[in-house]
Amino acid sequence: MTQKKKRIPLFMLVVLTLLVMGMVLVEHESVASPTQALNSIEEKAVADTDEGVPVEAESVPRTEAEEETAPVAQMAPNPWHNYPNVCETFNVVQGTKLVKTKNGKTYPLHYKRNRYNRKKSDTYRTRDLIKMVVGEMGGDKEAQRIVAMIALHESSWNPEAVHVLNPDREANKIAWQKHSYSKNKELAIVARKEKTSAKSKEFWHYKAVLADIRLYKGNPHWNDQLEYTYTIPAREDRGESFPESSWKEHRSVWAFGYGLYGMNAVLFTHLWDRQAPPWILCGDEGIEATVMAVWALRNAQAECENLTGQDAEKYGTDGGNARGVVRRFARGRCGNQKLGKAWQRLMADMDGIDWGTRPDFGNKFGQYERHRRGGKWRWTKDEKGKRVPGDREAILAHMRAKAEKKGLLREVPLKRKKGSSAPVIVARNQSVAVGAM
Repeated sequence: MTQKKKRIPLFMLVVLTLLVMGMVLVEHESVASPTQALNSIEEKAVADTDEGVPVEAESVPRTEAEEETAPVAQMAPNPWHNYPNVCETFNVVQGTKLVKTKNGKTYPLHYKRNRYNRKKSDTYRTRDLIKMVVGEMGGDKEAQRIVAMIALHESSWNPEAVHVLNPDREANKIAWQKHSYSKNKELAIVARKEKTSAKSKEFWHYKAVLADIRLYKGNPHWNDQLEYTYTIPAREDRGESFPESSWKEHRSVWAFGYGLYGMNAVLFTHLWDRQAPPWILCGDEGIEATVMAVWALRNAQAECENLTGQDAEKYGTDGGNARGVVRRFARGRCGNQKLGKAWQRLMADMDGIDWGTRPDFGNKFGQYERHRRGGKWRWTKDEKGKRVPGDREAILAHMRAKAEKKGLLREVPLKRKKGSSAPVIVARNQSVAVGAM
């Protein structure tokens, strides 16, 4: 006798299917990479802001606060997750003798940098690479020598340098705090701005603050931290001996200056890409950093020429000449401020530069695209009226090809003096440390 097949009820089949799908999803999430995990947390934060909002609400006109803070539907993949961090690292060692400060006596901290095995030939090759990049951007001989001199002052022509002096760390900390994004802060500022008139100073103040906190909004590296070793040497205190102790600590990757020009990470990284990590300032043997330096010097020259024309007594008489441009870079403002002794010595040694003449930093490979219309060069703008950035990949490819042809790129990577000193980047709120090299 033939036995009838037993049929599974439909609702039981649905339940089994959902259970299997859930197991597959859990397994998939458990093997996600640290970068994927970080992205998923950011996506959840964005999704949480939309909780309880019906789909048809999209058809309702939004206020300015809702329009300007509307979350992105889907986060774009991080284009920089494979970009190697070749910057130097450091260890922090606490001093053994107390020193007096305004806050009382304390043990000073010494930042010990982990260097590369760099030869003199590497140093001079980097100098020539700097001049080549500036020349390709249209800079004249004086401009090339000025940019190379700035790199000599800031890093001794070391493209992987990390800058850890107290003024560097303090300036970077202030910049990081100023540009840190918070949705609640953004909503509060937008609401205040809406209550002011475009004719008032408060309106433009709020507009500037919004631009600052939105500059790196969504940058996948904004909360990354650099791991380093903190050491307290063996010491005696009040007749008692204490052995040496050390442990791992973390600090924001944006807390330091980087590269050939000691660039403040927050103030310069966005010139290349708002989504980039700060270690691009050390990358490609300083090519990106040099391009950004020329962009900054072009802007500084135009700024100082304009201010000098408005009020020479207040902003100095040097304007955009060679001395004025160097002062603007070194001091952060246009004027006749006295430069430090190191700057003065370098400038005195730069034979062939007339510091009273105007250097030409060129107009090739600009920060933004331009086109000719009506016999004039004009900015190329997108549908929202914003200037279109120049093709960064094309700029880098051009510079690398030229440098390779001239033999200005390393044939083999430099070796770190300590093999274990490669950077370790830790994503904040993540339990997994990711080696960046």
